[in-house]
Amino acid sequence: VQSGVGSNPFWNKLSYAYIDNVQWAGVTRGLNRLRRDLGLPSIGSERNAASLIDDLRVPFQYVFSEALLPKPPDWGPHID
Repeated sequence: VQSGVGSNPFWNKLSYAYIDNVQWAGVTRGLNRLRRDLGLPSIGSERNAASLIDDLRVPFQYVFSEALLPKPPDWGPHID
């Protein structure tokens, strides 16, 4: 049963963006080091995983069981 803040799409998107930014902050340094070693440009802090996946329509899979965490209806078809 959904009620309160959890049922509001605004808060759903905001909480997703917050968690994504926290996760992205933890991997950006290592990822950019790898990209530099491969001769690729770094990815700035203004970009994050969510914006890259959505902008480039990269197929992406979250490894959570839908029984534990159902896929939100506002996720696009490139996220499975």
